[in-house]
Amino acid sequence: MPGTECTVATDRLYSRDHLWVKTVATNIVVIGITTTLEEILGEPYKISDPEVGSVLVQGDVFVTVEGFKISADLSSPVSGTIVQFNDYLKTWMTQGQIIEPLVNDEYRNGWLIVIQLNKPDELKTLLTAQQYRDLVSKK
Repeated sequence: MPGTECTVATDRLYSRDHLWVKTVATNIVVIGITTTLEEILGEPYKISDPEVGSVLVQGDVFVTVEGFKISADLSSPVSGTIVQFNDYLKTWMTQGQIIEPLVNDEYRNGWLIVIQLNKPDELKTLLTAQQYRDLVSKK
């Protein structure tokens, strides 16, 4: 993206919507936002609370993130059941602060949700780190 810096972790896959997906166990993935999306949002300060136990179909909105530039509905890059939300992010919101883990630690403590996959083959539709790097460098 023009005017942005993009850090791309090589141990995960990416959606065209600037979300990362990291497999952590058989059919269990963690999803978060990329540095590109964080820059587009402009310092996220609020995130909706997805319901643990909700079943998502690839493309379903699972959370809304509000930043100082824009608010974005995030669509799930995979189908499955939400088994965990990163409650650590809530502590930043209750303090009325920028959600620092989404700004400075997107690829570790800034994860959003954990999903148990219903359709593991959907991972094949996602981009590799290099494909994602190529995507964002073209914009």
